[in-house]
This record gives sequence, structure tokens and C-alpha cells, in this order.
Amino acid sequence: MIKRGPRFDVAYDCSIIDGHGRESAVRVTDISRYGCKIVSETPLKIGEQVVIRIASQGERVAKIRWSLGNDAGAAFAEPLDLTA
Repeated sequence: MIKRGPRFDVAYDCSIIDGHGRESAVRVTDISRYGCKIVSETPLKIGEQVVIRIASQGERVAKIRWSLGNDAGAAFAEPLDLTA
């Protein structure tokens, strides 16, 4: 079961490291404790484990849960603390 929490619209310029160690720029457009929506210039693969660098949260391990064109959804391995 995928956990969902309140989502917040954001516009964070971030970076992502894919399963092959390649780093690329992405934009996070919404975020919750459990995951985020990513816009990437290169499509991300469903099931791929990635590391997302978010300025306010540091490096977060996540798994790509869905991907459609340049949009993707990621589920964080550990919930974020959005109160910080």
C-alpha cells in the first residue's frame, strides 16, 4: 500500500542520482512526507531507486512509483520531517 499524506505545491530545483550514478537536474513540483512529484528532462524508470537532493531535506533515497513522459512520482524510503 502506498502511503499518502497532505501534499504541498512547491517549485524546488533539485538534483537526482539515478541507479547508474548519473546526476541530473530535476524540479520537484509537489511534496509530502512520503513522496514527491518530479519533472525531469529525461524519463525516469518505474521501480528505479534514486537519490534526490532537496535543499531543505538533504539527500533522500526514493523509489520511482510512476512515470509518464517527463513527470514521475517518487516514494521516499523514510518519511520526511516537513516541520523543520
